[in-house]
Amino acid sequence: MLFTKLFYMKKILYSLLLLFLSIPLLKASDKPAYEIKIRIQGMKDTLMYLANYYGGYTVKADSAIIDKKGWAVFKGAKPLPCGVYMTVLGNTKIFELAINEQFFSLETDTGFNVKKMKIKNSPENDIFIGYQTNSAELTSSIYKFQSQIREIEKDPAKKHLVPALRDSAKLYSDKEINLRKNIIKNHPTSMTAKIMRSLEDITPPPSPLDKDGKPIDSNFQFNYYRDHYFDNIDFTCDCLIRCPIYHNKLKYFFDKLVVMHPDSIVFWAMITIEKTRPSKELFKYTVQYLTNTYASSQYVCMDAIPVNLILKYYTYKDCFWLDSMQIYRSRLEAEILFPTLCNHFAPNIMMHDSVLERQIIQVVKTDTMQDSRSAKIYSLMQKHVTSNLYDVKSPYTILMFWDPDCSHCKAEMPKIKALYEKMKGKGVEVFAVCVESDYNKWIEYINKENLKWINVIDVYNISEFRKYYDIKSTPVILLLDKDKKILAKKLDGTTLDEFLSLELKLKK
Repeated sequence: MLFTKLFYMKKILYSLLLLFLSIPLLKASDKPAYEIKIRIQGMKDTLMYLANYYGGYTVKADSAIIDKKGWAVFKGAKPLPCGVYMTVLGNTKIFELAINEQFFSLETDTGFNVKKMKIKNSPENDIFIGYQTNSAELTSSIYKFQSQIREIEKDPAKKHLVPALRDSAKLYSDKEINLRKNIIKNHPTSMTAKIMRSLEDITPPPSPLDKDGKPIDSNFQFNYYRDHYFDNIDFTCDCLIRCPIYHNKLKYFFDKLVVMHPDSIVFWAMITIEKTRPSKELFKYTVQYLTNTYASSQYVCMDAIPVNLILKYYTYKDCFWLDSMQIYRSRLEAEILFPTLCNHFAPNIMMHDSVLERQIIQVVKTDTMQDSRSAKIYSLMQKHVTSNLYDVKSPYTILMFWDPDCSHCKAEMPKIKALYEKMKGKGVEVFAVCVESDYNKWIEYINKENLKWINVIDVYNISEFRKYYDIKSTPVILLLDKDKKILAKKLDGTTLDEFLSLELKLKK
């Protein structure tokens, strides 16, 4: 795996759960920091959970037993962070509520009808649950009209009814939009208003026209939409991290609006992260989400994204959620990987052919004095021409690290060999580095498989190739251009063939 497990989102959620479990129990004599009472009339002796959103996930925040009168009382020694929460019975979400106050009560019945909800001491829920009630009715009407349209469109004789139904659906859609706008206007400082504002989409202005009335830039509206996409997010509000809207917008932005290229993604990732700095919660989540998402990407060259983000943001100043050792290890791994990112020049390695390696092995076996042994090896390497990666004069070099005992290598080797036979006349060379420490096994495999490309080895890692190329498993295959700039990495025989075929086609 590209990065250590500490980056993965499951670890984040696990840490949050550990944090919850580590909260000190509230003593009977202590005054709680929060007390939320929820009554479900007609229900008793049932375990209810209080959970909250965290980006694209849900996390349990508390639990309580519903007593004989239907009350579940949630309370604790630390205030609950603001955001959108939900009540959960078993694995079923019952209803959502807003937490911006720490002491309030809600009452409903076993039908869980928010329209009948009684709210005490929570102006935020007066707004939030009030919106849910009205929005549900409007959304139901919109869905009804849309279903009718889908059915009528199947019957050509009734298609003339579609425009009127679309007008009706739009009427209710406009009412829903106005409902949100009224909340923003009438309760501008509320958490619900900030959530409503984050739902508002961006409307690009018309494209500027030239003197002939034609658009100056055909991409103007798209670029405007992308550049202003997060304008309605209040990046000072930590509450938004406990609401799924920000996560959904973040995912959509990078999935749909940003070009799928490492340089473009890194550029927009850093712009987006800088926007989040006013909120520690949004900053933390955005850094983690983007780092983790692209660390696990299977696309070629995407490792440039987590490497650059770690080097930029995993610092002792910014990365407050990790301890100093975790930050050090993260940065160390990123620094090791940085030289072998795509579009960087591959680190040069001076390897040994079979003759030189055999002589080095003999010296190591017969000379037990380290200084004397080192001097003899140095002398051998001065007299014998080493196999230098940068001495390979070819438009394309396949740099491959492999092991004759590796099952994946054995599966890929026939594909690489067939590719080499097909493309060696088109300027493709293979520089095959054996990572095995058994010289005889290497020679045997080369002869058995009749591998005619450049075969090299360094049993004692004199060249430190493992460090330069972070070799932890095999095979590792990179494609280099004539200047030894890395064009692609994390390849197998099939993707290498596809990439090379495209490169050669584009060069025609």
